[in-house]
Amino acid sequence: MQVDEWLMQGEIYLLAAGVQKHTWVRAMVTYLGGSALKYWTVESEALRAEMPPRDPLRWEVFSERMMQRFEPRDREAAARMQLATLRQSGSLDVYISEFEDLCALVDQTEQDKLWRFLEGLTPGLRSKVTVDPATHRPWERYIDCRNYALATRYQIVTSLRHRTAEAL
Repeated sequence: MQVDEWLMQGEIYLLAAGVQKHTWVRAMVTYLGGSALKYWTVESEALRAEMPPRDPLRWEVFSERMMQRFEPRDREAAARMQLATLRQSGSLDVYISEFEDLCALVDQTEQDKLWRFLEGLTPGLRSKVTVDPATHRPWERYIDCRNYALATRYQIVTSLRHRTAEAL
């Protein structure tokens, strides 16, 4: 899990649980472990040395410091590299989920997104979904291509089930 997701989930939980904001940092530190706990122990001691006594550490400071320490330096570049090598090796649903998670981190054109999506599909599925069957032209929108890929996969699975049932 990425640090920004962990912080967001923490905020959602703390709000839902009715935890007062001035105690958020203390509450979330209980979920730290390993290098994150070691880092925060040292960092919070340094911060407290600069603060008036009894002042609670603010959530904004905690979040910012955790992001600075644990967020990849160039998240977009890392996501681009992962997108370049992402391939469907199993479930189409898993591939789409991973693809869309990475796309959320990358600034790209609709055509780049479509090309990357199609390149990552298994060759058999890619050959069936490369063009829009209604226009016989390349897709213009990723979402339409994705939905057609899902529908095509469903048709393939359904056809295989019928053949198997008939063979029995």
